Amino acid sequence: MSELLRVVNLKKYFYTKTGFFGKKEVIKAVDNVSFIVKEGETLGIVGESGSGKTTLGKCLLRLVEPTSGEIYFRDVNILKLDRKELKKIRRNMQIIFQNPYSSLDPRMKIGKIIEEPLKIHGVSVSERSKRVYELLDLVGLPRSFTRRYPHMLSGGQRQRVAIARALALNPKIIIADEPTSALDVSIQAQILNLLKELQKIYGLTYIYISHDMGTIRYMSSRIAVMYYGKIVELGNKKEVFDSPFHPYTIELLQSVPVPNPRKRKIKNLKDISYEKFVAVNNDGGCIYYLRCPFANSRCKDMKVELRELEKGHFVACLRAKGNYTRQIKLSTE
Repeated sequence: MSELLRVVNLKKYFYTKTGFFGKKEVIKAVDNVSFIVKEGETLGIVGESGSGKTTLGKCLLRLVEPTSGEIYFRDVNILKLDRKELKKIRRNMQIIFQNPYSSLDPRMKIGKIIEEPLKIHGVSVSERSKRVYELLDLVGLPRSFTRRYPHMLSGGQRQRVAIARALALNPKIIIADEPTSALDVSIQAQILNLLKELQKIYGLTYIYISHDMGTIRYMSSRIAVMYYGKIVELGNKKEVFDSPFHPYTIELLQSVPVPNPRKRKIKNLKDISYEKFVAVNNDGGCIYYLRCPFANSRCKDMKVELRELEKGHFVACLRAKGNYTRQIKLSTE
């Protein structure tokens, strides 16, 4: 598979003032993130709330302007494009937002919502009408829905409309930002199956963002685990789920509900406040060491970067070694 998207040292910092004297604080929403997405694959990005997943997705489309870094679609650096050139690139890069209730304009009929990107990119009126009906058929909605408003549809139907809109321009890559989190479980399954079916038909490439390890496992071929703006583990699905290296990845896996809670391998992992995390993160040590049950003084003081422990399997942990998963399980029994 050829390389479709390459992200190099991407950063997005937000600057805020706190306290009576307006002390400046830096929030590193995305901090020095690098990865490659190959054509036809699904890269899953997983992490808890506040880990920077959504900000990263918006940065890739320049819906949020990055602080620094490089984003290449094929060989074109998106961050160097002007407004007109960026518009052309966005034909190939689309997004499905998390909440179908707020991502659709309540004042527009469904037909106009799906037609909007076609209109913006100069498609003729006759072609637009034909394409709207094609897209409704594709996502399993009746053609009569063109005359309805979003409030007249269910949550699953709204998300199908959002998918149809994302597909309107035949994009190469779609960023799906937790597209099922606002839906019932049965509807979630329908939407996920629809996304996989569309990928088979059109050879789509997905960046699938979620905090749900179950949907990440179902959708992804490779997985990037994010924690407070950084990727702490990156590898193919089997490696990350069956042989994880980073303690945070294992914490996420252990958070998946099991019938017998006594079978959980990791217990009583520490939580920290954001204020304490910021103070530690500014010192330059490992961002996870306050929560990690295996941290030592080196973790507190040394800068930790992603390193390849096995072919294609990267981890940002000083203590990670060959059979780290087994070591952690034995240590916590």
